[in-house]
Amino acid sequence: MGAGDAMAMNALNQPHGRALWSNLGKQSGIPNVRWDQVTSSWVVDYQEKVFSSAKTTSKSSKSSKSSKPVRRLFPVKRYMKHQHGQRQREVLADAAALEAAKAYRMELVKKGLLKDVSERRSSPVPGVLWMADRKRWRVTIQKKAEKTQKNDKTHKTMKNKKNTLKTNIIKINGGCFKDQAAAEAKALSIAKQLGLQRQVKSVRLLSELPVVHPKVPCLGVKWNQAEQKWRIQCRNAQGTVVNFRVTPKNHSETELERSFQEAVAWKKKQQQGKSGKSKAKAKVMKVAKVAKVAKAKVKKGKAGRRT
Repeated sequence: MGAGDAMAMNALNQPHGRALWSNLGKQSGIPNVRWDQVTSSWVVDYQEKVFSSAKTTSKSSKSSKSSKPVRRLFPVKRYMKHQHGQRQREVLADAAALEAAKAYRMELVKKGLLKDVSERRSSPVPGVLWMADRKRWRVTIQKKAEKTQKNDKTHKTMKNKKNTLKTNIIKINGGCFKDQAAAEAKALSIAKQLGLQRQVKSVRLLSELPVVHPKVPCLGVKWNQAEQKWRIQCRNAQGTVVNFRVTPKNHSETELERSFQEAVAWKKKQQQGKSGKSKAKAKVMKVAKVAKVAKAKVKKGKAGRRT
């Protein structure tokens, strides 16, 4: 038994706290086509081949082939029409966006970037994957172990020699099965032993999600209806655009106001020192301008003496 198997068995034998083993209830049933809650879109994920030429030591160009992840979005809003009610419009638009995503996937199949759906099978249970080469269902369950502190030996010269947190991923191999139902039952059994409680996240229509307006608006802090979170976008003291999200625990008036104030406080903290930096920059520019004028006067004086 290897070290990985020993860790896995130890994980099964130890008591576990409550942990969620979740996936979205909104599924396309087709590989590479998934629902993105943040953008309210159907997304097609695939790998695109990239060709690059690199010069070798013999001064001859060598072509190397690699791939990069690409995702194409099909937002529901793009397919909204006005001849129906709000709910019916969104339902029809959602179906139209999904069909457009499927059609785009078929184009990728024709180009050879993705495989035909008939050649691939999927399971709604996390950790159950279809192996086309072996014609079997493989069960592999993953769980994050508790974070442990470990000294980072590669950064001894850093200030205070900070410790880094390392997250261990426990992988349980449940074997291979001909029957899909047997594989899913095995996955659920292992998850139960690990203390993972399966949760299927329901996806509501965008029109059904509440829209929150703050009592006193703050520039750069907005309510994201799709995510149901406060989203902050601003520039920090270094001039870099930063994003942050604050999730309210519930939709009570008190909690919404508390989470909004937390978002505002985070924005103010990011912008601390920004005004001081701009003043320092203006001072430097003023000094440079004075030096430039003085240099021009000296140059003009020398030219006058020559004449």
